[in-house]
Amino acid sequence: MRGMRAVLTGHSRGLGEAIAEELLDRGIAVLALARRGNPALAARHGERLCEVAVD
Repeated sequence: MRGMRAVLTGHSRGLGEAIAEELLDRGIAVLALARRGNPALAARHGERLCEVAVD
């Protein structure tokens, strides 16, 4: 699944966080939208995760 990209909303906790983690573990780059960021997720996955704060 390398080279794939996904857009995910609500990634900062709960089910959205679990989905983001799974996508990133599979090598999929994720554009993640949420009210708050997830610093731990960003630290683990670096450049493959792009977080955008939205309301």
